[in-house]
Amino acid sequence: MKISQELRKWKNSNLFGSFLWNEWRRIREQVIYKQKSDEDFICELYKKRTGKTLNLNNPETFTEKLQWMKIHHKDPLMSICADKYGVREYIKEKGLECILNPLIAVYDSVDDIDYSVLPDKFVLKGTHGSGWIVLCKNKSELDVKSYNRIMRSWLKQNIYYSGREWVYNDIPHRIVCEEYIDANGDDLRDYKIFCFGGKPTYIQVDGDRFSSHKRAYYNLDWNKMSFQYGGYAKDYAVDRPEKLDEMIRIAEILSQPFPFSRIDLYNIEGRIIFGEITFFPDAGFANFDPPEADYEIGKLFELPRE
Repeated sequence: MKISQELRKWKNSNLFGSFLWNEWRRIREQVIYKQKSDEDFICELYKKRTGKTLNLNNPETFTEKLQWMKIHHKDPLMSICADKYGVREYIKEKGLECILNPLIAVYDSVDDIDYSVLPDKFVLKGTHGSGWIVLCKNKSELDVKSYNRIMRSWLKQNIYYSGREWVYNDIPHRIVCEEYIDANGDDLRDYKIFCFGGKPTYIQVDGDRFSSHKRAYYNLDWNKMSFQYGGYAKDYAVDRPEKLDEMIRIAEILSQPFPFSRIDLYNIEGRIIFGEITFFPDAGFANFDPPEADYEIGKLFELPRE
């Protein structure tokens, strides 16, 4: 079995496994992935992950157009909005500061984190990556030494190389600390709104993300869609959230400048909290079920004329 496959099994099993996984990613980025051009790397990885040959000359599907965007469309605002810290200014400029989760601190180094002054509950995130998060529900039980090792590994990584998502390439490597979002014991769901040219279209709902991850898709009228992206079960269903219309309005405002963006929000009993803005879901390398959905959603995606 390949080393990467073995480490992938470990990464969520314990803190040491998570550290090894991050170190392996860092080594691959610095030693292996740098060797190829963006186009060659993207074409090879797309074939490996999806089993399909990538058409960059006349992209038709959603995933093909995401790959085209990586190579041909580099709006600096996208990089600002992919930055977990920098995006806060964009949110404020749009008059939506009220949806920002309160910021406790921002750190350039793990050594700058003074845990003694942090509240009992908090969240630490890497500003320049995806999925880098430390959820602390009880500071007295936090394994500080182990998590510091993991976060130091984050700060050494440039995940641009592993998927050629150029938006991450120039983001300063920092750690932000935000307030812990308490869902009062309920499942903290992510509402991820797919927007094309500033028009919200589909809503991806993710639940139980840190245990038995589930996913479902809905249209704006909250009718469940039959497709799936990324290999999750289709039997997950959730009730229409409070203030759905307000969530859609927020997504429309934030997505306006971009050919495609996914606006991620939380909704805690009607309180809407910003999560992040994503431009390349699953780096565009996941499969649709059924495959035809890739083409249908691709029709909504109008590429900019470069």
